[in-house]
Amino acid sequence: MNIDKLFAIKGADCIISPEDLGLVNTRMSMNGYFTDVAAIRGMYAPPMFSDDFRFYLRFNEKSMKAVDYKWSPVCLTRKGRSGNWSCVSSFYLITGTRSAVMKLEVANTSASAAKLQLQCELIGGLGRPEHWGFGKPLRAPFTTQSFDRGIFMLDSDSDRIAFASSLKITPKLPLCSGVLDAELLSFKGKEKKVFYFAFAMDEKANASKLVKTAIAAPEKMISDTQAWWKQRTEKLFAKMPEFASDNDAYTRVYNRSMLHLLLNEWDVPEFLHHPYYSTGSVNGGCVCCYLWNYGEPYRLWSMLDPQAAKEHLKTYLKLDLSSCFAFFPEDGSAYGPYYPINQEKTIFLTHAYVLQTGDKDFLFEELNGKPIIEHMIEQAVMHDDFTKDAVLVDYGDGNHHLELRRELRYDGIVPDLNLRRCVNYYLVDELCKIADVKTPVDFVARAQALKKAIHDELFDAKEGWFYAIDMKGEKYFRYTMQMFKALGWGDMALTEESENALIKHLMDPDEFRGQYGIHSLGKQDPAYDERDIDNGGPGCCISFAPAIVDRLYKSGKSKEAETIFNSLLWLGSMLPYWGDSQRADVPEYRRDTPLQNDIQGAALAQSIIFGMFGIRCRIDGSVEVKPALPENCSFIELKNVRLAGKVFDVRADRKCGITVKCACGKTFSAKNGEAVIF
Repeated sequence: MNIDKLFAIKGADCIISPEDLGLVNTRMSMNGYFTDVAAIRGMYAPPMFSDDFRFYLRFNEKSMKAVDYKWSPVCLTRKGRSGNWSCVSSFYLITGTRSAVMKLEVANTSASAAKLQLQCELIGGLGRPEHWGFGKPLRAPFTTQSFDRGIFMLDSDSDRIAFASSLKITPKLPLCSGVLDAELLSFKGKEKKVFYFAFAMDEKANASKLVKTAIAAPEKMISDTQAWWKQRTEKLFAKMPEFASDNDAYTRVYNRSMLHLLLNEWDVPEFLHHPYYSTGSVNGGCVCCYLWNYGEPYRLWSMLDPQAAKEHLKTYLKLDLSSCFAFFPEDGSAYGPYYPINQEKTIFLTHAYVLQTGDKDFLFEELNGKPIIEHMIEQAVMHDDFTKDAVLVDYGDGNHHLELRRELRYDGIVPDLNLRRCVNYYLVDELCKIADVKTPVDFVARAQALKKAIHDELFDAKEGWFYAIDMKGEKYFRYTMQMFKALGWGDMALTEESENALIKHLMDPDEFRGQYGIHSLGKQDPAYDERDIDNGGPGCCISFAPAIVDRLYKSGKSKEAETIFNSLLWLGSMLPYWGDSQRADVPEYRRDTPLQNDIQGAALAQSIIFGMFGIRCRIDGSVEVKPALPENCSFIELKNVRLAGKVFDVRADRKCGITVKCACGKTFSAKNGEAVIF
């Protein structure tokens, strides 16, 4: 596979800031500052970090600005020019190690001979945080500096940042300055030379060993890394569907969305899970595992790695999910306050796993002294009171759902979370039927009673919206796009009237719909805050709009789904990966967050597979396929779909209709707009 064609992005096309650009290789992440031809800022190799690490390279005592760059997950390439000198740097994180190699191709662009003095400067602390949370760890402890037989070292008590070069380097005194002079180089006119630098962060002995190995055979390290990324990508698409269309914008956004599954995969010996999938990864941001984020691409995990999907889910279920929102990668311990979306996420993850793999036995695996199916029942009934006909849950005043920044909150009895409880009951009822386990009450009847109570007490037909009730018992409207998560479930949560009313709000360009996505709060809401992109105003979390697209397709509203999805296509060509949120009024992303590579980014690919292609695993083990061909495509195609024990390709063509080809040799056909069930 051509990695560049799938994932690379040129500097001229990219809107990312230099501090947000980075590479990651399952063991470490580093930031190559693209405004400088060779600068590096920060090293993050869990459980070690150096937030203040800096590497600078000077050419005859001058830094060299980068005039162009190209990012791919394999390599960051920067081009620079200063006077009669030009340089191309290629920066790689070496496969399976906490080390990196930078290749420098330096050229004398003049016709005359010239001398070049390269000078390196390295500074930085080194530490181990107790836990790796949302943000990158900060304020690494001071290091001691030493130089021995060509290796420059920054040491903590047990760990080391090591540096070596293919050039002969000499420390500039005093040693604590971190400045190293390379040998004086002579160039003929128009001559080009190649040099290498190696970096490592690890326990002391191993760090030195890594840079020695890398600098002894840098081209082999580079070749091995290129081959490793090719193998990883091929392995990804051996498990996940490949998407094709005559509209390149759809293909670009699909492939870049899938890339998040690779960028957030870790293979760290000190971590609990192998592999481990983080919320974020680039430049140290959010290496812990948030249930909300992990739970957004919930239908992809069992396709990617069923065993890893089970292990991550069980780690969540071991926790008290009424008092935390994430687990730490080191030991699986709890982190954070309660997010009331937790119950939905665990139920969605389990339901998708069982229906997509057919692994019914998972529901009987023992965890904390009871089978998984009992955990699901526990999650579905949380906050309920069976002595009452229906209970509208009061979620208190913690501001833990939308985390709005201003004085106007979304607390108390909130409609979206209560409506989503209805769906939870239906899904767990299906799991209980699969497991042949009796529910404590009739879950379907309970969901219908709850739905009726929500509509009777909270729905305003004139406004076409649902009230929330604050801690004083007063009703108020909060125009949050979270309400649209109730779409697409048939009559599980909404009536025909309330669904149509919500869709009308959603599609109004004066309320939620923007040219480049969806606003997280309606523009008319008094809590709308230009600073609060993810949930409070001018944009939303990266997975929210795709989730709504998916639900619109499920509702049969393919035109509306397509309109919103088309507003997201810019993401495929303007950013290398996607942070936790982006704006809806301009093509821009949230910069005031360390989470610049969010696992939720995989949700766009998910909405294509299951929304646009209308793929659904049914409780009887069959699969339904009902593609909705976009107006700006003449065909869309998925190859190698692996679900419910079936392997198949599906194509929707404007002229030829729908074709499903199964690996078993069977082929099914239908007209566009019809469903195929097999």
